[in-house]
Formats: sequence, structure tokens, C-alpha cells
Amino acid sequence: LMFIEECVKKHSEEEKMSLELREIYEIPYKEIVKILDERFGHGSLGNIKNKADTAKRRVKNCIENKFSSIKLFLKNKNC
Repeated sequence: LMFIEECVKKHSEEEKMSLELREIYEIPYKEIVKILDERFGHGSLGNIKNKADTAKRRVKNCIENKFSSIKLFLKNKNC
């Protein structure tokens, strides 16, 4: 679970919030725009969708890389 936090904390605060609001709380993008606009003073629907999708893709890739490293480690240790 710690490696997931490592993957998430690499992102900007805005990206983390948009990812969390969309993927964990399943808030519609239109509401996320309002929330982030209040917090950061800017935001458009397209921009927020892009930030959430980009952050999601980067976290997914990071997790996959960490699992690949773990599998390789275990394979080399003959576990």
C-alpha cells in the first residue's frame, strides 16, 4: 500500500485532488471543476478531465512498474 502512496504523491496537488475526487468519491467532473476552481482559482472541464486522466494513467503505470520489480525480485530469489 505504501508504494501506491509513493506513486500518487509524485503529482501536483491539483492532479491528486482531481484523481481522488473522481476515482475514489466518484464525483462528476462538473462538480470537480467547481471544487478545484474554488481551491486553485482556475479550471475548465477539459483541463480537469485531462489532469485526472493523466494522473490516473501515471499512477497505473507506476504501480505496474513496482509490481514488475517485485515479481523480478521474487523470481531472482527463487520464491
